[in-house]
Amino acid sequence: VVTGLLIGILIGPYGSLPFILSACLISSATKQIVRFGSRHIFNPAVIGLVGASILTGESAAWWGTNGGIVTVLLVSIWMTVILFSINRIWMPIVFLGLYFSYLFLFQQFDAAINLWDGSIILFAFVMLPEPMTAPGRGYWQFLWGALVYGLIIVVGYLKIAFIDPLLLALALANIVGFVSTRLIPSVRTASH
Repeated sequence: VVTGLLIGILIGPYGSLPFILSACLISSATKQIVRFGSRHIFNPAVIGLVGASILTGESAAWWGTNGGIVTVLLVSIWMTVILFSINRIWMPIVFLGLYFSYLFLFQQFDAAINLWDGSIILFAFVMLPEPMTAPGRGYWQFLWGALVYGLIIVVGYLKIAFIDPLLLALALANIVGFVSTRLIPSVRTASH
């Protein structure tokens, strides 16, 4: 249900049928097939949208986050309470701190406008700390937001026009998080 809602919020009402179908099929398939034990490797909505973008050349629209300050306040307040209770609040704090610091230093006008960008707030508070795929123990609580932000910078420089840089960076971070916390024993024990 959550995956379907996220895909619906991000695709937009004018997404083509092939884009919608491929996003849904890829997210369902990766959630059920591409997994390690009882956990899936990728955030299903994210990998579905990235895969659909690769197949169709379309990109996520983030249309459901255009509510302005209402969206920002609802998502940030509600998710702050939830993330604080599950000890994942540092992920969006670090990410947003780096994001807004960069904007303030290099694009002062954009920093003020982007404070009310619902897509960044939804990404930071909902998609970034997703409990099944984001490593949440030890130093990862602080490094996860920084890793994803760094990958957004790298993806942005690659200028792949049809793939949303936020989503692609999070999919790449899912791979890094999976490898470092589940496949490398020394990192796995250090993060617990």
